[in-house]
Amino acid sequence: METRLFLVDTFTGKPFGGNPAAVCLLDDPRPTEWMQQVATEMNLSETGFVRAMPDGFNLRWFTPKAEVPLCGHATLAAAHVLWETGLLKSDEVARFHTRSKLLIAKRVESRIEIDLPAISITGCPLPEILARTLGVKPRFFGRTPDRELDDKDFLVELESESAVRDFKPDLIVWRRQLQAAVIVTARS
Repeated sequence: METRLFLVDTFTGKPFGGNPAAVCLLDDPRPTEWMQQVATEMNLSETGFVRAMPDGFNLRWFTPKAEVPLCGHATLAAAHVLWETGLLKSDEVARFHTRSKLLIAKRVESRIEIDLPAISITGCPLPEILARTLGVKPRFFGRTPDRELDDKDFLVELESESAVRDFKPDLIVWRRQLQAAVIVTARS
């Protein structure tokens, strides 16, 4: 059975720039294990799996290690692929049914816009493992306690954009002991 797979560079207008995502167009449902194997083979931060439904498209995202509840750049990539392959007309919106919620993507001039769900962040003390391994003092630390999808997501705000660029976390320790998503950001 043939499967169409695309590599899309998001947030850029030039090849080999931006943030790459794979997009796999499915004609029929596939087992989760199969999608995980494809994502592992692609070895990108995310691979999106898109399947047509009567009122839009089902969209699931996988990293090389696990399925994730939400991914912005792979959603942009999926919408781009739908328009470029003619599965959607250029003036149609892309309606994605996801674990997070219904996501809508639309073309606005030469860009694609999506409306991502707001996720509340509540300030909290740093877990001991993060305090030991961050290597910097965060401006703010919080978590997503009321999020339905996963209550293990953390947000670390650093002092500056350059602090984020220079940030070198101990990912091996995080992977072994934390088992949570950590977003590191700064106002810029």
